[in-house]
Amino acid sequence: MLDLDETLVHSSYLPYNRAADIKIKIDIDGKYSDVYVLKRHGVEEFIEKMSFYYEIIIFTASLSKVI
Repeated sequence: MLDLDETLVHSSYLPYNRAADIKIKIDIDGKYSDVYVLKRHGVEEFIEKMSFYYEIIIFTASLSKVI
């Protein structure tokens, strides 16, 4: 079981000093905000390789509007 936030990705409401891997727009109580997401180095390869050996479960405690 892997935690999405701060383990597999890092997200922020403020832009990073480099291009985000993913940028999403979310609506929180009628106010739209951009969320910038950076994937951890090697995360896709890690998940792909581990999926051969384990059932991968990814969870988050984030707002449901973000996922």
